[in-house]
Amino acid sequence: MWKNKQLTDVQKVKRIEHDMVFADYIRLISEQKLSENGDFRVKTRELSERVGIDYEMFRKILNKHKPNQPRDCIIAICAALFCSVEETNKALFYYDDMPGLDTTEGCRDYFIIQALEGNIGREHDYNYISKGVESVNKTLDNNKFSMLRLSNKTKSIERQIILNGSDSSSINWISSEKFSNREEYHSSLSEFYKPYNYGVSTTMEVEVNGEIQYLNIKSDRSAIYVKNRNNLFPKILDEQTNLFIKFSSSLNDANLRELKKCYEILYDTRNWGLRKCAKLKDEGIVVYCEKFNYNIPERNEYFYSEIKDGVYTFSICENSMFMKEYLSINEFKQYYSHKKRSNKSVVKTFHSLEEIKEFFNKMNSFSIELQHSYLANFITMKESLEKLHDNLKNRKEFIRNFNDIFGDESNMIYIFFDVQKEFDCIEEEMDIVCRKKDAVFEFENKKITLSREDLIVAFELGIDDIEEVISLKVKHQDLNKIYK
Repeated sequence: MWKNKQLTDVQKVKRIEHDMVFADYIRLISEQKLSENGDFRVKTRELSERVGIDYEMFRKILNKHKPNQPRDCIIAICAALFCSVEETNKALFYYDDMPGLDTTEGCRDYFIIQALEGNIGREHDYNYISKGVESVNKTLDNNKFSMLRLSNKTKSIERQIILNGSDSSSINWISSEKFSNREEYHSSLSEFYKPYNYGVSTTMEVEVNGEIQYLNIKSDRSAIYVKNRNNLFPKILDEQTNLFIKFSSSLNDANLRELKKCYEILYDTRNWGLRKCAKLKDEGIVVYCEKFNYNIPERNEYFYSEIKDGVYTFSICENSMFMKEYLSINEFKQYYSHKKRSNKSVVKTFHSLEEIKEFFNKMNSFSIELQHSYLANFITMKESLEKLHDNLKNRKEFIRNFNDIFGDESNMIYIFFDVQKEFDCIEEEMDIVCRKKDAVFEFENKKITLSREDLIVAFELGIDDIEEVISLKVKHQDLNKIYK
């Protein structure tokens, strides 16, 4: 029986104290967001305009000189800044210990959450940065809820949905289908867990003046398609139509919400069992893997292991770390901007079985089950990484498999690295023909020769940039030796 004194002691629940005032929190969020002039910091005046509140009044609200503002007002401020649900809940807490957004399906907050999640990533779109609040209001309006109330003086009225004068409209249902092409990369470790492998198709049935219409959007394209029950094939919906103006926002939000659910499932290793990968780092191959502690799930912890420069490390983490290592900085910002890319979740790191045993010997509350869990996973994950390293060296596993990805179009490697000119490539009968076996590049006043084989090895090492290939070639005449 696993025991842990820290978990079994009965403790008095204490009130959560504020570690920041509301105004400072909003300023902190504002500094990370793009403004209309292209700078990273939304000033108070611009934010007030986005929300739709007079500047002087808005300053008073921020500094709580006008306290007791409605909860909707705080949500609107967060929507204007394209905050995540977590950030919005923090803002509500900092303002006046207000309750966070209710996730109960079908309630008003549920659709606010849908709009907020749909807005994530749009804060860098110049055509959209002033429409965060509008998006939330459209979603509420389309689902027959009152729009965000910015003042206590404004009465909350259930809005009647009007389309084209007296024509009424309503959403009957929304359905989304998720799909993934990750199996195309089953042999490429660095591609299998990429978020862009996922897609979502969302269909909305709307009733306009008694006529049923079906709207559809796919996450990998921007156009919305429409058809009615009499149409065999859908057609692109004109953006100038009332149908588009009325429902496109809700359709997009629903689609993005489901897509982001896929990203969240992808992020957490507890959904995947043992995940492993390898990458080129500091001119050497680093192999790493992660696993949730399924033996004692109530601890809610993860095991993260890696071998770098021959040194094995085994870490206990509070949160999943895999995707932080797996994605580049720009990729992580693109898909998980609402998460922190730091190593603060690492609780403890071990380099040997003896260190684990010593750690437990010093514990006040000794747990045989917990110690066994750490020791067993230390061993099995180390063996898994050692096997992975050998398989990479023997080409049984790949960081990125050239043959599987390019198949019969092997000369696409020149386009991938954008070196068609250097290798004198031409297009013949819809195929790429390379007329040079080698190409010479200038690098730091040196002439470096690259072959097609060099490009392939670099691609399989996970390199995307030709300059990085050249830099690596300067230090390693035979790129294959990096595997050793």
